Amino acid sequence: YLLTMAIESEESIRQYRIVQAAVNAFRIDVIVSAPGESLRWGERLCGELRAILGSAIAVAVREVDALPRAPSGKRSVFQRAALEGG
Repeated sequence: YLLTMAIESEESIRQYRIVQAAVNAFRIDVIVSAPGESLRWGERLCGELRAILGSAIAVAVREVDALPRAPSGKRSVFQRAALEGG
C-alpha cells in the first residue's frame, strides 16, 4: 500500500506496474502523460520507495508505451520476474 500511494502521488503517471526484477531490485514501469515526464520526478520517487523498502534495495523507473495484460485480461499492479535462487 505504501508503494502504491507513493507512486500514485505523481499526477503524470497514467498507469504503472511494480516489477520485482531481483531479490533486491525493483523497477517501476510507468505510462506517463508525456514522454520524458519521469525525468522530472524519477529520482525523488526512487528515493521515497527506497525509504519504504530499505536503502539496500535498488529502484528504477522506466517509461513504457504499454503494460501488457495477464492472460486473464486483468492488468496487474505487481509482477514478480523469475528471480535467481528463488
